[in-house]
Amino acid sequence: MRRYAFDLGGSPVSAPELAIGQIIDGKYEIQGLLDHGGSVATYRAVMAPNLPVALIFYDPRLQSFPHVVNALARCETLTSELPGDLVVPIVDGGKDPVTGALYTVTNFNADSSLRDVVAWSPLSASDMVAFVRSLARALDAVHAHGIAHLSLKPTNLFVGPGPAYNVRLVDFALSIVHGALPSPRERGA
Repeated sequence: MRRYAFDLGGSPVSAPELAIGQIIDGKYEIQGLLDHGGSVATYRAVMAPNLPVALIFYDPRLQSFPHVVNALARCETLTSELPGDLVVPIVDGGKDPVTGALYTVTNFNADSSLRDVVAWSPLSASDMVAFVRSLARALDAVHAHGIAHLSLKPTNLFVGPGPAYNVRLVDFALSIVHGALPSPRERGA
């Protein structure tokens, strides 16, 4: 895997911190923070008429790395071609005029992440077989479209209920973003 290393002048890397109720780009109202990983932050928001979405915000300095922005755009295009039962597709994106940060939007996924599923109760052997088959099916489709996820982890796998445990993948190309804009802990700070 190719890693990008850039000197950011020692300044902290951070996606914008948004307030509950804040309106983004005139169409998304922030309802809460889902995760903040330094250069990337994910928020739960609503879009009229009360459609729940997830907004992924990037550190505004990401725009200084056109190859990373292009990789994100390529993943957006390719994942939009995949069935919605295999991936959580990106449905919108843009640049927030207030923060200057790029963002992408997905429909909010009501399924639990694999991290949450196994925290509630370990999967039985037969449940694991169903889960792995579903994950393999999703990865096979993604790879057939020329996409390498590069960041498979329990928080990027959303799992439907048993007995099928259908897996939907999310957060494509974020490893490239983290490579270009590593968080302080990734830089050894």
